[in-house]
Amino acid sequence: MQKSKKLHTDDVSHHGPNGTVTGVKKFADHDFGLFDAVPDLTYAVEESFGGENWAVARFTLHGTHEAELFGIKPTGEEFELSSMSIFHLEDGQIAEIWTEADRLGLLEQFGILD
Repeated sequence: MQKSKKLHTDDVSHHGPNGTVTGVKKFADHDFGLFDAVPDLTYAVEESFGGENWAVARFTLHGTHEAELFGIKPTGEEFELSSMSIFHLEDGQIAEIWTEADRLGLLEQFGILD
């Protein structure tokens, strides 16, 4: 039986709208924090492409804002968030990620901005 590879390097860095997190544990805590705030969160990959040591994915997140998210108290609002990530790969593992998201659209959906 062949041993499977880990998805991320141990020192994976994610550069996102809330700053940078480095290391598998911090990265996982960040992602699981999203699921805490949005228990019904779903991701839909709209498009993806890449090369030997990089990949890009454009995706849409859907869910209901049930707990504090990005410092915003729960609104109970359903939302749709467009986002895009660029992945740098090392030996087939994700080593670095850069993510951009439509945070302005998210704030409008939460009723914080008109």
